[in-house]
Amino acid sequence: MKRSRPDWYDKIAPEPFTQKMFTHSLKQSVQTRVKLGHNHDLAKRYQPAWWLGSGIVLLGALALFAGGNWIPWKDSGRFPDETAPYRNQNTPDKNTSITGNSPPQDSTDKLAKLPSLESLHWADQQQGWAISGQQLLRTTNGGQSWDDVTPDSLKMLSKLVFLQAGSYFSDPQQAWLALSPAEENDTARGQVSVLRTEDGGSHWESVPVDVQEPWEGAGMQKLSFIDEHNGWLLVTSDPGAGQMGKALYRTEDGGITWTRLGEISQQIESYPTGMTFLDERNGWITSINHAQDYPLIFHSGNGGRSWQPIKLSIPDDLGIEYYSSALPPVFFDSKGQEGWMPLQFYAAERLITIPYITQDGGSTWTPTTGIDSEPETVQFISSQTGFYIDRKQGLLFASTDGGDSWKERYRNPDFTEAKQLHFSDERNGWLLTEKALWTTRDGGLAWKMKAEIEPGS
Repeated sequence: MKRSRPDWYDKIAPEPFTQKMFTHSLKQSVQTRVKLGHNHDLAKRYQPAWWLGSGIVLLGALALFAGGNWIPWKDSGRFPDETAPYRNQNTPDKNTSITGNSPPQDSTDKLAKLPSLESLHWADQQQGWAISGQQLLRTTNGGQSWDDVTPDSLKMLSKLVFLQAGSYFSDPQQAWLALSPAEENDTARGQVSVLRTEDGGSHWESVPVDVQEPWEGAGMQKLSFIDEHNGWLLVTSDPGAGQMGKALYRTEDGGITWTRLGEISQQIESYPTGMTFLDERNGWITSINHAQDYPLIFHSGNGGRSWQPIKLSIPDDLGIEYYSSALPPVFFDSKGQEGWMPLQFYAAERLITIPYITQDGGSTWTPTTGIDSEPETVQFISSQTGFYIDRKQGLLFASTDGGDSWKERYRNPDFTEAKQLHFSDERNGWLLTEKALWTTRDGGLAWKMKAEIEPGS
């Protein structure tokens, strides 16, 4: 059931939605529309606070410098190893607010040069994948250097086609990409291909998907795999009037062949943001809210053949009028019982992210404390341990009690440009900003710049 939309909804969600909204998920939808000028009144309301916060940080830094206690933000000197991590002189317990500052960085350190990155996908502490415009990159040394492993068939396609493509990286060797050239060529409508590699991108195999409708693949594609054999492909149409066509495909041989499960347009509302399957039966698709009176999370218990909406508990302080976007859940343990799912809400002119935690395989979801962060810069690695970046202040926060409370752990003015946060465990993490790739090996108390983003790339 749809309710009448409040005045502020039309300010941040003008119709029709553009394709650009989908290429960067929530960052290009809610954040951009609120902060970057789709409504000038709202943009002006946010910008002074940002500049005021930056001024306070700058004045504080100058004061420390004048007093002879200036601490450089960028590292110089030896980066701590696992056996002797850099920490504050007095390391507090989990109930104390702590703030780390990185040790100096040796001027002889050579930083990798990277183009502007859209997303990072780490398989372990040393090996990972990155998407940059029309490139697919891979590292085997923790981000110190990167190889271009872009399939030849993608190099001539537009950046938008590449960004609309679905991707799934299961380990350092296996990856899948799903794409359609329909965005730049109308004659290519109804053409979808899945590319797969089993050797870290050295070789790619392209498999055409036998789609049934000409609209399939005209929008975005989403992929999810539960192992090297079993996966799902979601294809969509162009958006329009709050809806888009959606069809689901299934593979049981690692993407060599695909079987159409059916059209699910009427079951999955609005515009999908992602898809996760936990096992051969249980899957979730999340969407951007489009004036519905509930967040859009849908669950399948029969392998994707049918879908039902999930009703979540919404914190009372959000009121009854809000705009929301959800991202698909991530599960922590091998049994698939513990996981988390980020929801972003815009209510009463306040933009917050609320992490939802499950400890029963997604049967129930419990909201944690709302935080001032983008979903891309929030991560839980267990039902108890989580991290997030407050971009307004350039602060890293950590929680050890399931998100009930958060303690300041590290401050860096460069983190006001954070794009994506990832921790592989309680100690090892990466942060992608507009200007650099950072890494930590002690749970976020110290950070080292690993690579620089080339300006204008």
